[in-house]
Amino acid sequence: MKTEDIKLPADRRRGRYSNEFKRALVKACEAPGVSTASIALANGVNANLLRRWVSELRTPSALQDPSPKDDASSDKPAFVRIEADVRNITTPVSNIELVLQRGDIRVLVSGSGADCAEFVRVLFK
Repeated sequence: MKTEDIKLPADRRRGRYSNEFKRALVKACEAPGVSTASIALANGVNANLLRRWVSELRTPSALQDPSPKDDASSDKPAFVRIEADVRNITTPVSNIELVLQRGDIRVLVSGSGADCAEFVRVLFK
């Protein structure tokens, strides 16, 4: 989403922003490499106000339009406990191959991550 696509509502009153407008700006802030201040500046909103909207949107009830809730969703528990038997689970050992080459000399180190890390520590002491 480009910042040019988001514009102030024409019928807005001072200090009043629609939830749709707030959500659009917060969504624009989630894009990688975009600063909250630049989005705020491009849309004529105070940066601190936009930061507050971003933090408020992280709460479940923030910026929601008042709409009737589905009765079936209120019966679902918030957390479902799952029992698992972890006694027979084995963790695979991952091997790392580290290749160091300079000119005609080539060194191959193979082993666990801890072994390779120890080799590099000793090498660069």
